[in-house]
Amino acid sequence: MSAPTRLVLLLCCLLSGCTSPTSVERPKTPAQETSTPIATSATPSKVTGYRPDDIEILWIILKIEKKDSLFILLDRDGSVNRQGTGIEGEEQSALYIGKHSGIFEPVVAYLDEEFLKNMGGYKSNDIQGKVCVLQVNFEFSDGTTNGFAWKYGLDSQGPPNELCDLVAKAIELTDPIYTEILQKQTEGSKPSK
Repeated sequence: MSAPTRLVLLLCCLLSGCTSPTSVERPKTPAQETSTPIATSATPSKVTGYRPDDIEILWIILKIEKKDSLFILLDRDGSVNRQGTGIEGEEQSALYIGKHSGIFEPVVAYLDEEFLKNMGGYKSNDIQGKVCVLQVNFEFSDGTTNGFAWKYGLDSQGPPNELCDLVAKAIELTDPIYTEILQKQTEGSKPSK
């Protein structure tokens, strides 16, 4: 399957409500100590033996109070999709779709084989503030998909640092191109004199 076809299929899956795979009992990371595994609607795939080098596509979805706040899709071939800022109250409809080298590898570098063994869904035991759901999903070179889903509150313990750092890096590296499209959108909506 070609990379553009995979991206279209993944985007359609995301828009139709697909989520990350079912959780399986695994050793807990420190952030998981304050979270409970939850089951999600997708079919589980094996979680042992995956390495960051096996990741072909990753996508990040952040919802705050069930509203889309951030969507980033990165493909090993350089394809980049981005919508939203991830900032509470900022709703952006602009969708960037393009190709940029040098974004995928630095983001995936935040993961290691041991951390990938913890893929699954988790819910904070003490949700305080607005409810957030962060999904970080992967398509692997063998065609399987898996990932993380964290439900937490803005004012409570969130996902582990590895995921937060990965998301922050993806935002940092895609911000210049996303800011450019937002500026063009703003300029295009101004009335001409």
